[in-house]
Amino acid sequence: MSKIPPPTMYRISPSIEPETKKPAPGWESCLNWTFLGIFLAGLALIPLVAAMGFLAYFHVFERIIPGVQVGETKLGGMSVYDASVKLHRDWNMERTILVGMMVGDEVKTWEIPMLELGISLDAHQTALNAYAIGHGAGMRSQALETLSGVLVGWEIPPVVAFDESIARVGLEALSTEITVRALDATILIEEDQIKEIPGVPGYTIDIDETINALSTNPMEVFLEGVATLSIKTLEPQIEDVSEVITEAERLLNASLRVQAYDPVSDERFDWQVPQAVVRSWVKIETSDQGLEVLIDGSKAVDYLLQLDEELGPERTIDGEKYAPILKESLLENTTATVSISYKPRTYVVQPGDSLLAIAWRTGIPMWKVIQANPGLDPDTILAGQELAIPPKDAMLTLPVIQNKRIKISISEQRLWTYQDGELLQEHLISTGLDRSPTQPGIFQVSLHDELAYASVWDLQMPHFIGIYESWPGFYNGLHALPILASGQRLWSGYLGQPVSYGCIVLDIQPAEEMFTWAEKGVVVEIVP
Repeated sequence: MSKIPPPTMYRISPSIEPETKKPAPGWESCLNWTFLGIFLAGLALIPLVAAMGFLAYFHVFERIIPGVQVGETKLGGMSVYDASVKLHRDWNMERTILVGMMVGDEVKTWEIPMLELGISLDAHQTALNAYAIGHGAGMRSQALETLSGVLVGWEIPPVVAFDESIARVGLEALSTEITVRALDATILIEEDQIKEIPGVPGYTIDIDETINALSTNPMEVFLEGVATLSIKTLEPQIEDVSEVITEAERLLNASLRVQAYDPVSDERFDWQVPQAVVRSWVKIETSDQGLEVLIDGSKAVDYLLQLDEELGPERTIDGEKYAPILKESLLENTTATVSISYKPRTYVVQPGDSLLAIAWRTGIPMWKVIQANPGLDPDTILAGQELAIPPKDAMLTLPVIQNKRIKISISEQRLWTYQDGELLQEHLISTGLDRSPTQPGIFQVSLHDELAYASVWDLQMPHFIGIYESWPGFYNGLHALPILASGQRLWSGYLGQPVSYGCIVLDIQPAEEMFTWAEKGVVVEIVP
């Protein structure tokens, strides 16, 4: 069996304390200076860190650095958008410009909104230029520009824009205000004397030249607030009035004769217009054709109205219709020929009157009287009733032939023709029976029919001349002895007494001659 050897025995000696070490001389002083250096270095870094943070703020938040301004407008700390708004408000809104032009020896000026001349500050581009300061390439450049802005400031020139289209619109509007039109040469008529007034030039803006000048240097105009307008002279369109003076003198010394014809009474009137009256009609006007000597038509109308006083209450001269004839006659030195017309009348129904009797008495066909009185019952007219009666010349619808006239007498059964006031021929006739009478009145040759046919009586009427409608569409007139269907001449041998159904019957030869002689428009006067 193996023995277990006895344990080894160790002796433990008493512990001995190690010897304490001491620092070398001067070590504590060195340590103090190190901490001081670190502290001072930290203090030195604070401004740099602050500057870096300051610079970073304007970059991170995209702000314009301090000290940047355009004129008096300070933009530091603003975004580009805010700077644009402020620049537009300060430099464009309510900013005016003084524009001037030399007119003769005088300078004329106007103050207008600057924007109307198409000149403006480009606010956005100017704001971008302001933002570019301190935001360029390189940290050192950015720091220096920022430091310069803080210490000294940055003056940014404005970016000026010029819009020609806006300028043109503005100048055209201004032109309407300041343009002085040229005055054409003219003449004045004062107390029958002619006075010549020479033309005077006018002026306006030469828009193209002004725009060229503005586009050359809009910055100068923008900053100074003053612009010069180019002027363009407007010459008178009429400078020579010698021919007008000659014509005016001719008319002022002209005479005018007016002849009037009354187709109802067959009267003629002759007036010499006083020269003082004629002179008052002459006037001078400027038209598209230039300066003209004209006749005042309204005064010619007034003159014709004055003539009505000589003609009496029934008759008149249509001034509006005949004033142009007076003007033309005066200009062409001819006699003015006018026609007298009649006014509508009234008739008070008498006891025992019939509408047919009233028509006979007034010389107007019955249907025409009915037409003039709407709602009238022809079978029930009452004594004292007032009827409107058409004028005596109501049946004259064609231009009157003044040198020929036919006169018919129902009582004498005679027809006379007149030419140039002289009796031409006399003929025996037959008018209508009492039950179908011929209508008295003033009528007119209105139609011609070589061989008219009366279907009611189955008659042919050779050389028929229609003179009035006894009823609308039914004509009475002049014709030769009618022909029956058998070919026999009706009423042969009865001329000189009423035998017809309303027409005026002549012998064969006179009717043929009358058919050729009496053209449309010849007046036919039928008396009871």
